[in-house]
Amino acid sequence: MHQVRMIGEIYTNAASVLVYLGQPTEQTETDMHNLQSFLEPYTQREDAPWFHIPIPELERSISRILTRVWFERMWTVQEAVLARHIVLQCGPYRIQWTTDLRTLRSLVFRVKSAIVSPLYNLHKRHAEELDWTPLLYMLEYQMRQAARREHVVLQRNLLDVAFDFRHRHCMDPRDRYYAILAIIENERGGSFGFHADYTMSAEEVYERFRAAVQQISEIEDVPLA
Repeated sequence: MHQVRMIGEIYTNAASVLVYLGQPTEQTETDMHNLQSFLEPYTQREDAPWFHIPIPELERSISRILTRVWFERMWTVQEAVLARHIVLQCGPYRIQWTTDLRTLRSLVFRVKSAIVSPLYNLHKRHAEELDWTPLLYMLEYQMRQAARREHVVLQRNLLDVAFDFRHRHCMDPRDRYYAILAIIENERGGSFGFHADYTMSAEEVYERFRAAVQQISEIEDVPLA
């Protein structure tokens, strides 16, 4: 009981926390690279990970990391959530980031905006198979801890709503963004300032939607550590 009481303090005060996912396979180097591609910023849509590898293959690759036993264990929660700096390691391959609020907001934004992208869904051409929640739960609970440390109140934005309702059906792909505009206000309590315009393509609507969320929520493209 004495040791259990110390665990949270240990992880909170550690300079860095190593999350070891286990031994590598022949595919682990590629799998870790593919996962990292969703966490790194990219400037052109051609740099997006799904332009270089078919989506079903990409999702199977990332799934081999996110279904590791570490993500299923209860006592590993504190390792990830309380860490100030985290190293996700599988065999010799690493992905690492600092858990300050600025970095975490950027990481969550990249993952969610990629998943709701019409190009991502166009290229995959099948119902979503990859469960992103192990990664997103880790990032979002890290973000809550960072917000508490930095005395910031977190608020949901339209990207969070678009992600939550991404499986809902619509005839026009542009409606994945337009249908939620009235659901949530921006962080300053006013109108989101993004309006339906069916003269734009789905890709144009998405780019404007993504840019508006990023600007209003003041999310920066912070690189990984």
